[in-house]
Amino acid sequence: MAEQGALKSAVTAYDNFEQVDSVKAQRVEDNSVFHSVTTGELIQGADIPPGGLRQDMLNSKVRLGLEDVLLASGNKDDEIECEVSSSVFIS
Repeated sequence: MAEQGALKSAVTAYDNFEQVDSVKAQRVEDNSVFHSVTTGELIQGADIPPGGLRQDMLNSKVRLGLEDVLLASGNKDDEIECEVSSSVFIS
C-alpha cells in the first residue's frame, strides 16, 4: 500500500473515526472499550497528469455531480468498469 500510494498517479482518501463500546448497565467498574480507527481508499488515477494533482488545479466554482465522476472517460478503462459505473443509474 505504501509503495502504490507513493506513485504520482495515486489518490488516497482517508477518514478517522472513534467509537466507544460500553456495557449498558450501571456498574462501578468501567467496562467500556475505546476504538480509534482510520479507514482509507487508494485509487490509481488513469488520467492524473504528470507530476500529480496540485492544489492550484482546484476550481471551487466547478460543481461535479455523481454522474460526472462515475461516467468520466478515465473511469471507463475497460468493459467491467463501464458496466459498474453505468449500472448505478439503472432502475
